[in-house]
Amino acid sequence: MKLRTAAILSALCCSASALAAEPSDITVNGLYVSPAEQRQAITRFVKRMAVSNEMGQAARRDAPFCPVVVGLRDEYVGVILRHMREAAAATRRITEAPAGCSPNLAVIFTPNGRAAAQRMGSSQPLWLDEGNSVMRDAFLRSDRAVRWAYSTLPLTADGVPVMEPIARHYGHSLISTQVKLDLTGTLVIIDVNKAEGFPLDAIASYAAMVSFAPVAHNDSLMAATPSVLGMFARSGPRIAAEQRLSDWDRAYLEAVYAMPIDRPWWQQRSALIARMNAALTAAREAGAGAAPEAPPATGPDRPGGV
Repeated sequence: MKLRTAAILSALCCSASALAAEPSDITVNGLYVSPAEQRQAITRFVKRMAVSNEMGQAARRDAPFCPVVVGLRDEYVGVILRHMREAAAATRRITEAPAGCSPNLAVIFTPNGRAAAQRMGSSQPLWLDEGNSVMRDAFLRSDRAVRWAYSTLPLTADGVPVMEPIARHYGHSLISTQVKLDLTGTLVIIDVNKAEGFPLDAIASYAAMVSFAPVAHNDSLMAATPSVLGMFARSGPRIAAEQRLSDWDRAYLEAVYAMPIDRPWWQQRSALIARMNAALTAAREAGAGAAPEAPPATGPDRPGGV
């Protein structure tokens, strides 16, 4: 499967280049936020952000990531890679593969994102079949500036590919699916015409956020949350868009890689919310944090807009 994913991403790139303990009180940015309110905000955030596979589980990467960037001038590729590395570091688990690796994370810049996605859907339909129908439609038919698709592989606890459904195991009041979903590949397509005016750092952060865990195409819903993923649906100058992952984005990535992987989504979701809550509480106590359900503050302008 790894060879297959690498081969698909390589082919697509060639085609594209041709084209915790809760305190009793919390004060955030002058706003009083109770522990219950914070947890409610996190629950809404996860509901808008997360997506589970049709198997009813969330996926995450197991192997080191091997990125490739296509359609961007060489002097700007480093910006994309820097943000990818920052997102990987936020997981506290994923590392980068050494030079010469087979790509399993592709970021493609193109003047027509939908056409590029549809070419990919025609040439590699089985790759898209591994996602859910809503994700497929958003990837193939939407008018988005950034779209993405994932390749996943169900594995046993020992890392053996699963060819047939496995019965769930009940024990210790927990339900184990005996299967983990490995995120074997990510493809991100950026329409440079629709992304025009946004800083390259903002686009890079956005691409990095969707690369390490399946994320829903919910720009309009994410606009009211402290995530970089809401930037396309927010008002205000494009050049003023947030250029780094927020505390909430980083807490989400950390939580995805800390939750149990061989559980049904309802259990994974509970663990994800609890871990995010602990991470954000710790960040807030350290003096860094954003108010729940508030858009992040805009960052300073930087050169290198898309």
